[in-house]
Amino acid sequence: MSDNVTRVRYAQFSEESEFNPSTTPDVQYTVDIVSSGLDVPGDTDLVYEGGLGRSSRTRRPGFYSPEGDVVYAFDIKTIAFMLKMALGGYKYTSEGGGDIPDTDPTENFNLHEIWGTNDSILPSFTTRIGKDHFEHVFKGCVIDSLEINVEGEYAQATASINSAVDAKATIKTIEDIVDELPGEYPLAFYDLTSIIQNDGSDEEIRKDVKSFTLTINNNLDAEAGRGMGSRHPQRIIANNREITGSLDLFYKNTDAIEKIWGGSEGPSNSGATEFEQRLKFESGEYGEMEIEMPRVVYTSVEQQPSGTDELVVSASFKAYQTDLNKEGGGDLKTEILVTVENTEGEIEAD
Repeated sequence: MSDNVTRVRYAQFSEESEFNPSTTPDVQYTVDIVSSGLDVPGDTDLVYEGGLGRSSRTRRPGFYSPEGDVVYAFDIKTIAFMLKMALGGYKYTSEGGGDIPDTDPTENFNLHEIWGTNDSILPSFTTRIGKDHFEHVFKGCVIDSLEINVEGEYAQATASINSAVDAKATIKTIEDIVDELPGEYPLAFYDLTSIIQNDGSDEEIRKDVKSFTLTINNNLDAEAGRGMGSRHPQRIIANNREITGSLDLFYKNTDAIEKIWGGSEGPSNSGATEFEQRLKFESGEYGEMEIEMPRVVYTSVEQQPSGTDELVVSASFKAYQTDLNKEGGGDLKTEILVTVENTEGEIEAD
């Protein structure tokens, strides 16, 4: 008998029409993962200590909520789904509803507008993870945090997920998964084609950026969704949303430290300078993505020399809520607005 194991590792996602539905929804999105830590929870027993001796003798099953992350090189199609799950606000305009400038005018891309809402209940989805011997299925998934990282290779997304329950299913074949992968290629570092910081000058800093990270943190509390009659959460509550990030910059001037000072010579009594930050990813014939954060401040700026090594500026930032307008109409109060143009239809539960 052979002990060989075929490595079949993937992730599949599908939006749920209700939280943790009784019927598992059909697959909508498939990705080839870098890694996944989404797994069964630990220490789920209710232990009754009692007074008969120095050790416990009684246990019952307790609260159960799996969690973990999924890491993959994202494409222009699946990242829109992840952003909708992480932010909650979503509007879809079909065929040519707001072409981003400089795209091929013959290409009728669909428009997906995504923003952060004030709702404490975010969209939920089902996640399937291929784990060689079986498919691990997680229902009632909600994104705790979503990180977009661009450095020297592929652009990566890390989705940290809380879920309600898990189950076992039959592993799919490599051939089945390959057939379901998106035709859109994963974005690479050079597809981040524009980074603009605007505090009055609309400064283009893309050429000076060595790495960029954006994090959407929902500070989920799965235990707050615990109810009677079930070991599993009845809902997963989102708390304070934080939009933060960091970037490493080629050190050519003092612009970054002046922004955190709020002045050109040293710290100002008015505090750090607010600025608008915009990013643009281009995916050629597959579409584009723009991220707009109108109110950003640097929370830390470091330029720390060491020997003869290159001196790099490392800056961290935070985005704040403001008024924004969607292309499709309507006012928003949010820190972030993402517009994705691609050939994908509306992101919704089947």
